[in-house]
Amino acid sequence: MPTPISGSDVHKLKYSGGSGGGIDILSRIGTGNATKLCIMEVKDENVSKEPPTKAILQALAYATFIRDLLKSGSGEQWWKLFGFNRKRPDRLDLGVACVMPSIPDDDTSFGGMKFNAEKDIFSLHYLYFQEEDSQINHINSSFS
Repeated sequence: MPTPISGSDVHKLKYSGGSGGGIDILSRIGTGNATKLCIMEVKDENVSKEPPTKAILQALAYATFIRDLLKSGSGEQWWKLFGFNRKRPDRLDLGVACVMPSIPDDDTSFGGMKFNAEKDIFSLHYLYFQEEDSQINHINSSFS
């Protein structure tokens, strides 16, 4: 999903208009009335120059954009566009995740952390995967 913000440098977020960044995966997770949005930042490598903590911060920047969008005057329309049939809740709980290849010492320190933004919540997650012959054969995730 394109956004007007550039989140690739988490220390210098900026408004970039039509040339902003993009949310890699905007999904719905959960079931029934517990279904919520999740903003996922996907990386094709798990390397020191782009560690999981940087990816989760980038996802958090995009989640903040989505939260502001949903709290705007047209927020109810965006809520419906994102596939929800029920009224947008007064208190949003947005999932925020980094998705990347697994390494021997995956950083799981932020999995399950929650941050408040006024009465809304950002719930942090990780999803590490291993692949062989272009197929994912193992997933380590903080999603329950």
